[in-house]
Amino acid sequence: MRPLPFALTLTTVGIALGVGIWVYFHPLTEQKGASPAPPGSTLGNVTLTEFDSQGNLIWEIKATKADYNEENFTATIVTVSGKFYRQGKVLIEATGKAGSVNQRERKITVDGDIKAKLLEENIELKADRLVWQADDDLLTATGNIQIQQPDRRITLVGKSLRATPSKSHFTLSQAVQVKSEQPPLLISTPALTWEAPQQIVRIDVPFQAKHQKEDLNLSAQKGVWQIQKQVLQLPQSAKLTAPQRGWELNSRNLEWRIQDNLVKLPQPLEIKSTARGYVVSSQQGMVNLAQQVIQLRGNVKAVSTFDQSQVTADRATWNIPQQLVTAEGNVFYQQAQSDLKVKGDRAVANLAQQTIEVSSTNAVETLVIPN
Repeated sequence: MRPLPFALTLTTVGIALGVGIWVYFHPLTEQKGASPAPPGSTLGNVTLTEFDSQGNLIWEIKATKADYNEENFTATIVTVSGKFYRQGKVLIEATGKAGSVNQRERKITVDGDIKAKLLEENIELKADRLVWQADDDLLTATGNIQIQQPDRRITLVGKSLRATPSKSHFTLSQAVQVKSEQPPLLISTPALTWEAPQQIVRIDVPFQAKHQKEDLNLSAQKGVWQIQKQVLQLPQSAKLTAPQRGWELNSRNLEWRIQDNLVKLPQPLEIKSTARGYVVSSQQGMVNLAQQVIQLRGNVKAVSTFDQSQVTADRATWNIPQQLVTAEGNVFYQQAQSDLKVKGDRAVANLAQQTIEVSSTNAVETLVIPN
């Protein structure tokens, strides 16, 4: 016995069926007294439904017009309004200008000015084309895609989407941007995956991020953004720059705690200040962005690119606005041009005045850094 087409509820019936006829088609087995729509039938104001083997509704599609083809069990529809189900529960509501229903593949295609809503996470979706494959729990979309979650104040745009609606997982690709209002963050990337229930964005390709209100730009090889915690974790090489403040930070591992204005650096790092002519490196560190204070630990080394003088120490604090670097523990200072070398327990370098004060248990020596 060959499968019969969708359930069709007609309020207005077009060519070949006449007016006011009720026609019912079960998706799997032939019903007694049911008459399939003739090939090439045109139906008006139609509702198409599909059920699974347990009798659960898979979709309910309304259209102002449907051209039905019995040979391949498809219908071309106009002015689409539909609900897509999973295990009897509504997952998605969608509207569009046109589309098609493929019963054999259990697939819905909607085209033109698509507006959809994923009810579980209150997510709104716009696209040029949308395809729902019921058996695979797969939603794909193409064109000018925009995804919004109003209560989280986050918007994602891209050109291609693959999603698992039952899990609210979305993979966007091609010219992807994420814009968050709080924090005011803009992320640009070729691709990402958004796990909406966990409020996590995963990026496994090189990307850029910009704080919309602060003088901070970020680039990294990959990263994880915990939206609710406002934490951006970068487990591979990353660069953080503050162009107006004149410094650049490079590290193998970086954690940007946006709400706290802190950058944690658990692995080797390097900070450059081109305007002041300094390069500072260490094994670990932390940056207080609000106070512009950088704390460094382990094999600290500060080099002046102007005269190649340098300070090494166990730890250091760099106060950028005051242009002071305080180094402590096994301090060693040397001037390459004068062959001067000084050891001590503590050193304070005033970058503005070009002086450094090295102190130890027994003595203090103030030196002028040559220009």
